[in-house]
Amino acid sequence: GGNGGNGGNGGNGGNGAASSSADERNELETMLMSVGIRSPVTRDTAGALYHQQLARQLADWLPPVLENYGGILPLPDVYCLFNRARGAELISPDDLLRACKLWEKLRSPVQFRRFDSGVAVVQSLDRSDDEVCALLARVMAEKSAEDGDDDGGGRGGRGRNGGGG
Repeated sequence: GGNGGNGGNGGNGGNGAASSSADERNELETMLMSVGIRSPVTRDTAGALYHQQLARQLADWLPPVLENYGGILPLPDVYCLFNRARGAELISPDDLLRACKLWEKLRSPVQFRRFDSGVAVVQSLDRSDDEVCALLARVMAEKSAEDGDDDGGGRGGRGRNGGGG
Protein backbone atom coordinates (compact mmCIF):
# COMPACT_ATOMS: atom_id res chain seq x y z
CA GLY A 1 0.00 0.00 0.00
CA GLY A 2 0.22 3.87 -0.06
CA ASN A 3 -2.88 4.55 -2.13
CA GLY A 4 -5.19 4.85 0.85
CA GLY A 5 -4.67 8.41 2.04
CA ASN A 6 -2.44 9.43 4.92
CA GLY A 7 -2.22 6.13 6.76
CA GLY A 8 1.14 5.07 5.32
CA ASN A 9 3.54 6.58 7.84
CA GLY A 10 1.96 5.62 11.13
CA GLY A 11 2.86 2.03 11.94
CA ASN A 12 6.16 1.01 10.41
CA GLY A 13 6.01 -2.16 12.45
CA GLY A 14 5.81 -5.04 10.02
CA ASN A 15 4.97 -3.97 6.50
CA GLY A 16 8.40 -4.94 5.19
CA ALA A 17 9.11 -4.11 1.56
CA ALA A 18 6.16 -1.77 0.99
CA SER A 19 7.07 0.30 4.03
CA SER A 20 10.74 0.29 3.08
CA SER A 21 9.94 1.45 -0.45
CA ALA A 22 7.71 4.26 0.84
CA ASP A 23 10.40 5.26 3.33
CA GLU A 24 13.01 5.38 0.57
CA ARG A 25 10.71 7.54 -1.59
CA ASN A 26 10.09 9.93 1.31
CA GLU A 27 13.81 10.08 2.05
CA LEU A 28 14.59 10.88 -1.60
CA GLU A 29 11.92 13.57 -1.76
CA THR A 30 13.22 15.11 1.47
CA MET A 31 16.76 15.05 0.10
CA LEU A 32 15.68 16.70 -3.16
CA MET A 33 13.78 19.39 -1.30
CA SER A 34 16.66 20.15 1.05
CA VAL A 35 19.54 19.98 -1.43
CA GLY A 36 18.05 21.55 -4.52
CA ILE A 37 20.24 23.03 -7.22
CA ARG A 38 22.34 25.86 -5.89
CA SER A 39 22.81 27.89 -9.07
CA PRO A 40 20.32 26.78 -11.70
CA VAL A 41 21.15 27.56 -15.33
CA THR A 42 18.88 30.32 -16.66
CA ARG A 43 18.44 31.99 -20.03
CA ASP A 44 19.85 35.19 -18.48
CA THR A 45 23.04 33.54 -17.23
CA ALA A 46 23.63 31.18 -20.17
CA GLY A 47 22.38 33.17 -23.15
CA ALA A 48 22.83 31.29 -26.44
CA LEU A 49 24.30 28.27 -24.64
CA TYR A 50 21.19 27.84 -22.46
CA HIS A 51 20.10 24.39 -23.68
CA GLN A 52 23.65 23.04 -23.73
CA GLN A 53 24.32 24.21 -20.16
CA LEU A 54 20.89 23.00 -19.05
CA ALA A 55 21.70 19.59 -20.58
CA ARG A 56 24.97 19.45 -18.62
CA GLN A 57 23.29 20.48 -15.37
CA LEU A 58 20.59 17.84 -15.85
CA ALA A 59 23.19 15.18 -16.67
CA ASP A 60 25.13 16.06 -13.50
CA TRP A 61 22.00 16.11 -11.33
CA LEU A 62 20.27 12.98 -12.64
CA PRO A 63 22.54 9.98 -11.82
CA PRO A 64 21.80 9.78 -8.07
CA VAL A 65 18.10 10.39 -8.74
CA LEU A 66 17.99 7.64 -11.38
CA GLU A 67 19.85 5.34 -8.98
CA ASN A 68 16.99 5.70 -6.50
CA TYR A 69 14.40 4.93 -9.18
CA GLY A 70 15.99 1.84 -10.72
CA GLY A 71 17.96 3.56 -13.47
CA ILE A 72 15.01 4.84 -15.51
CA LEU A 73 12.34 7.55 -15.15
CA PRO A 74 9.53 8.76 -17.41
CA LEU A 75 10.25 12.23 -18.79
CA PRO A 76 7.27 13.85 -16.97
CA ASP A 77 8.69 12.61 -13.64
CA VAL A 78 12.12 14.02 -14.49
CA TYR A 79 10.44 17.33 -15.35
CA CYS A 80 8.66 17.49 -11.97
CA LEU A 81 11.64 16.40 -9.87
CA PHE A 82 14.09 18.69 -11.67
CA ASN A 83 11.83 21.73 -11.39
CA ARG A 84 11.29 20.96 -7.70
CA ALA A 85 15.06 20.88 -7.21
CA ARG A 86 15.46 24.18 -9.12
CA GLY A 87 13.12 26.06 -6.80
CA ALA A 88 11.82 29.25 -8.42
CA GLU A 89 13.84 28.93 -11.66
CA LEU A 90 11.43 26.60 -13.48
CA ILE A 91 12.07 25.26 -16.97
CA SER A 92 9.49 24.51 -19.64
CA PRO A 93 8.75 20.99 -20.90
CA ASP A 94 10.15 22.06 -24.29
CA ASP A 95 13.43 23.24 -22.72
CA LEU A 96 13.73 19.90 -20.90
CA LEU A 97 13.18 17.95 -24.12
CA ARG A 98 15.68 20.07 -26.07
CA ALA A 99 18.28 19.64 -23.31
CA CYS A 100 17.75 15.86 -23.16
CA LYS A 101 18.27 15.55 -26.90
CA LEU A 102 21.76 17.11 -26.53
CA TRP A 103 23.07 14.42 -24.16
CA GLU A 104 24.39 12.14 -26.88
CA LYS A 105 26.59 14.92 -28.31
CA LEU A 106 27.79 15.85 -24.82
CA ARG A 107 28.64 12.22 -23.96
CA SER A 108 26.65 12.39 -20.74
CA PRO A 109 26.08 9.43 -18.36
CA VAL A 110 22.34 9.47 -19.11
CA GLN A 111 20.29 9.06 -22.27
CA PHE A 112 16.93 10.17 -23.60
CA ARG A 113 14.82 7.46 -25.23
CA ARG A 114 11.43 7.39 -26.90
CA PHE A 115 9.91 3.92 -27.14
CA ASP A 116 7.69 2.72 -29.99
CA SER A 117 4.72 3.23 -27.68
CA GLY A 118 5.56 6.95 -27.54
CA VAL A 119 6.69 6.85 -23.91
CA ALA A 120 9.69 9.14 -23.36
CA VAL A 121 12.17 8.20 -20.61
CA VAL A 122 15.52 9.16 -19.20
CA GLN A 123 17.77 6.16 -18.60
CA SER A 124 21.14 5.73 -16.96
CA LEU A 125 23.75 4.50 -19.45
CA ASP A 126 25.12 2.03 -16.91
CA ARG A 127 21.86 0.03 -16.95
CA SER A 128 21.24 -2.33 -19.86
CA ASP A 129 17.77 -2.87 -21.28
CA ASP A 130 17.80 -6.38 -19.82
CA GLU A 131 18.50 -5.03 -16.32
CA VAL A 132 15.74 -2.44 -16.62
CA CYS A 133 13.26 -5.07 -17.92
CA ALA A 134 14.15 -7.44 -15.07
CA LEU A 135 13.66 -4.64 -12.54
CA LEU A 136 10.31 -3.63 -14.04
CA ALA A 137 9.13 -7.25 -14.05
CA ARG A 138 10.12 -7.61 -10.38
CA VAL A 139 8.36 -4.35 -9.42
CA MET A 140 5.21 -5.41 -11.30
CA ALA A 141 5.23 -8.81 -9.61
CA GLU A 142 5.61 -7.17 -6.17
CA LYS A 143 2.84 -4.69 -6.99
CA SER A 144 0.58 -7.49 -8.19
CA ALA A 145 1.22 -9.46 -4.99
CA GLU A 146 0.56 -6.31 -2.93
CA ASP A 147 -2.72 -5.63 -4.72
CA GLY A 148 -3.77 -9.25 -4.21
CA ASP A 149 -3.18 -9.04 -0.45
CA ASP A 150 -4.79 -5.64 0.00
CA ASP A 151 -8.58 -5.36 -0.27
CA GLY A 152 -8.68 -1.79 0.94
CA GLY A 153 -7.63 0.98 -1.40
CA GLY A 154 -6.77 -0.39 -4.79
CA ARG A 155 -7.61 1.03 -8.18
CA GLY A 156 -10.18 -1.58 -9.11
CA GLY A 157 -13.18 0.73 -8.86
CA ARG A 158 -15.62 -2.05 -7.96
CA GLY A 159 -19.06 -0.49 -7.79
CA ARG A 160 -17.93 2.92 -6.56
CA ASN A 161 -18.87 5.02 -9.57
CA GLY A 162 -22.49 4.01 -10.00
CA GLY A 163 -25.17 4.70 -7.45
CA GLY A 164 -25.17 6.81 -4.38
CA GLY A 165 -28.81 6.64 -3.55
